[in-house]
Amino acid sequence: MWPLAKCGFTLDLFTGIIEFLVYSAEMTAHTAEAFLPRWRLNRNSDVPLHVQIERLLRKLISSPPYSSGALLPDELTLASRLGVSRGTVRNSILKLVHQGLLERRKGVGTKVVQSGLIAWASLTGEMRRKGIDVQSFLLDVSEKPAEPAVAAALQVATAPSAQDHS
Repeated sequence: MWPLAKCGFTLDLFTGIIEFLVYSAEMTAHTAEAFLPRWRLNRNSDVPLHVQIERLLRKLISSPPYSSGALLPDELTLASRLGVSRGTVRNSILKLVHQGLLERRKGVGTKVVQSGLIAWASLTGEMRRKGIDVQSFLLDVSEKPAEPAVAAALQVATAPSAQDHS
């Protein structure tokens, strides 16, 4: 019997997973291949190489598929393409890691941090980015003494009764 069938996998599912992994690897390689040859470091600039590389990495990670979480090319590939040492590339990557833009996992690689709610600072801004018109209204603001049931629930003092004023 096929070993994967025992695990509940079908051959179609397994083939689909393999095709996806191959596609993902090709997409990452294709994107890196397309982007990296255009990278040029200015060795005559007053800007240090690791800062130039950091700027280039920022451009790279802001575009698909990296902005969606694909793994960046490894340090050796980047160093080879840019004609610098691996340490120079590592320095640039680590700065972006410390800034919270990239995450590194040993044995896996480096990818863009998927921010989720941390970067979601504004409901209104998020809705506008999605094309939804948002309006805010101030309906009423007032201060009233708490009724006994509300005061008990909120664990605050109750409203003075009319008898308390006589």
